Amino acid sequence: MMPNSLFAGSWFVLERWISESPFKHAKPPGQSDLDVAHGPHAKTTLEHHWDTWIQESDWDWLVEQGINCVKIPVSQQLLQYLQVCSDALAN
Repeated sequence: MMPNSLFAGSWFVLERWISESPFKHAKPPGQSDLDVAHGPHAKTTLEHHWDTWIQESDWDWLVEQGINCVKIPVSQQLLQYLQVCSDALAN
């Protein structure tokens, strides 16, 4: 089967030009996901975004369109955090 894919931007790596709403409560200058993470309502804002950005109906629609591969970008900070957690668990 040939891959028929799309790039699911702004789900875990926020991109303001794709989704403005997570940046409403971002710490100035409000241009990166780190600014959102340092904002006054970071936990609520991020969890809401992660939980609602892609719904079950979106996955169903993608399948109907023949999409069989979704590329989900993650940030370098997340990869570094996961490595720290992995190292801590190994020790």
